[in-house]
Amino acid sequence: MENLEPDFILITQVSKNHLFNIAKWTYRLSLTGLLFFGLAILIFVISIGYSGFNQNMELYLIPSMVIGFFSTLWGVYALYKLLNFSNLCKKALALNDSLLLELSFQNLKQHFKIVGITVMIFTIFYFAVLLFMGIGVGLINKL
Repeated sequence: MENLEPDFILITQVSKNHLFNIAKWTYRLSLTGLLFFGLAILIFVISIGYSGFNQNMELYLIPSMVIGFFSTLWGVYALYKLLNFSNLCKKALALNDSLLLELSFQNLKQHFKIVGITVMIFTIFYFAVLLFMGIGVGLINKL
């Protein structure tokens, strides 16, 4: 049996207004997040400058710095995708361009993939910490 449904979706003016408001808010949120990441990087660079990045630096700090660096890149990339969604969505709505709207939703999908992966990683880490704490308490109680 043939599918008689059209390949397009009709976006009403009310839907356009909602999408435009979403795009405005995601723009604000992404800029705020990028601002905070920028301030964090600035504070990090200033603190390294004051403390000195020399031979006296403890070696155990280096893995933390590497993890922090990649975590920052991960967060900035997620916010960049959100900013792209916002800009493309506003442009698509202004020009009535469905291709730009599709590209904007691809960026939104990537943003939520990144957020979802991050939530899964932290959830696994949280349960691993709880498990090891439980094992540790069990071992201490046996003593």
